[in-house]
Amino acid sequence: MSRNGLYSLIGVACLLGALYFAISYFRNDWFEMLGWKTCFFKSLTGYPCPTCGTTRSVKLLFDGDLAGAFLMNPIGIVVGLLAVLVPGLLVYDLLFKKDTLHRVYLSVEKDMVKHKGWVVVFVILILLNGVWNVCKGI
Repeated sequence: MSRNGLYSLIGVACLLGALYFAISYFRNDWFEMLGWKTCFFKSLTGYPCPTCGTTRSVKLLFDGDLAGAFLMNPIGIVVGLLAVLVPGLLVYDLLFKKDTLHRVYLSVEKDMVKHKGWVVVFVILILLNGVWNVCKGI
């Protein structure tokens, strides 16, 4: 993917993600007024998705409760870190005319293609997280 295409995609994703998180963080009752749970998958099926609790985990992380964030959903810690690092790198690159984020993206993409076993490991971890969510009764 080209640098400009990647940065446009990431910029839009960051804005939409920030909007979703802000609504979830400050006005979670907005979802309830529409008859939705925060997780659309759970609203449709009644079962938690493998990533259920990620938004709540990020909220706990931003509130300073690392243990609570991990127990709610470990994926939230990764998402929280990415929610800070990726926009930070994007702004840095745009301000200083660098391509750090693009080089990181290309490196990760190359490693994922070269070492497909990592993809399998990530999928298994996400599925195990889904089982844990069901056991926790999220």
